[in-house]
Amino acid sequence: MINAQNSDTIQSVNQAEWQRTSVKHEVAAPLYSHTTQIRYADNNRFSKVELQYDDQKEKQAHIAQLGKGVLNREVNLSGFNPLPNNQLAWGKASYKNKIIKKPLWNETSDFRLLYPYITGDSIGGDIRSEQYNFTGGYARQIKQWTVATRFDYRGLLEYRNIDPRPKNTVNDVKAFVGAGYLINNKWNMGLDVYAGKYKQTANIAYFSELGATPVYHFVGLARQYARFFGDKTSYYYDGNNMGVSLSIYPADAKGMAIDFDYSFFDCRKIILSLNKLPMSRLKNYQFRSNLIFRSAFNNKLDYGVGASPQYSFKVGQENIFGDPIMNEYRQIASVNQYYETDFYTDAFVFVEYPVVDKLRLSAKPAVTYFYNKERYILPKRLKQRQGWNKQFQLALAYKKNKTLYSLKTDLFFISPTKSALILEELEDDVRFEKTERQNFQNYAAKQSGGSAALSVYYEFNKLFSTYLKGEYTYIQNDAQNKINGYSLNLGFLF
Repeated sequence: MINAQNSDTIQSVNQAEWQRTSVKHEVAAPLYSHTTQIRYADNNRFSKVELQYDDQKEKQAHIAQLGKGVLNREVNLSGFNPLPNNQLAWGKASYKNKIIKKPLWNETSDFRLLYPYITGDSIGGDIRSEQYNFTGGYARQIKQWTVATRFDYRGLLEYRNIDPRPKNTVNDVKAFVGAGYLINNKWNMGLDVYAGKYKQTANIAYFSELGATPVYHFVGLARQYARFFGDKTSYYYDGNNMGVSLSIYPADAKGMAIDFDYSFFDCRKIILSLNKLPMSRLKNYQFRSNLIFRSAFNNKLDYGVGASPQYSFKVGQENIFGDPIMNEYRQIASVNQYYETDFYTDAFVFVEYPVVDKLRLSAKPAVTYFYNKERYILPKRLKQRQGWNKQFQLALAYKKNKTLYSLKTDLFFISPTKSALILEELEDDVRFEKTERQNFQNYAAKQSGGSAALSVYYEFNKLFSTYLKGEYTYIQNDAQNKINGYSLNLGFLF
């Protein structure tokens, strides 16, 4: 049966939120992302409206291309709605309005997705960003089978109102389908596949009478495609992605839950200013898994262990062109110049205990091993880091009359055990190297920090509740860099 209950059978919206905010529920969140498993994500129908405000400030940009922090305002809507005949519908929508503070050498949106093939200049400045997200899904159970589908859309507009004036428009669409089978009324096995299309169109304009500063098309590790620097200010990214996942989830939420995911992203960078010249191609292969075991002692003390290994591999291909004829370049070869390997795996344990009926405590220590290596083949360049991240989470939840209080603290300590940076054959513009070395100082430094969040829910009646959440984050590293951030959330549950 579809798990969600009708609204007239739940005790209260706060009681449902009490269950959603438990650590035993949170650790299984990656499994619920599959269309064939989302029916186990909640036992209650709900709708949520949330307003959010975030402000993050960095003393020195951790990554120069991403700026010195973000000011973010957003509205989030979500719903989880069971229908007759074992059907389920769910959806999310959000609008984000951000100011990205003083990024440098980057005018491209979705930096982490498209790196190393980004475009930038030496001036930079605050970027304004507006993002729209929509998700809608449907699932139906037919005897032992579950069929499900989901559609995701992300629209993004980023721009600046002073020179240089980038204007980036992103459309990112994904469609999912899945089928699941309940084995012995115990284990739900799901197979999900998706395909998607990515497109970013970008243009950099200059209105000043003093002229334009050069635009650079970077290829990784402080390298640029020197042949195309200058006034090539119109370009776009054209990408496709696909993925498949296999998941197994226990219907009673106890025991082992497992998933295995594979995804692939293939994207070309095209310079419109040169008659749609295909400058480069990026391929990203990603493998991810979650293994989670949960149980309970005397139906009171919840406990569990888990691990989440992930491996990704990027390959960057640069195209080589002959001499131009009528501003058209003929491609004569291509070469794989950039490689990036990224691997991490975490392991955690958790315990959650109701001290009394109205007070719940939980603890979740975790340790993560990480390894990252970037290589540029010719000239030889390399950036590498590996090490450990130790984390500890402590949470408390308390119910009193119509009010629910939730306090959560997270602490972490990142300690790289090995790091290296090699930059052979330096560019004529020493600013590229200076920025890369500055980024590396933060990349290779030890880091420590944490966050504390307090949420207060007030229930007006059985079917309506409002909440206020405040969170503060602090991070520092050995490179004398500090990050301070806070967020405020006002929400309504019904």
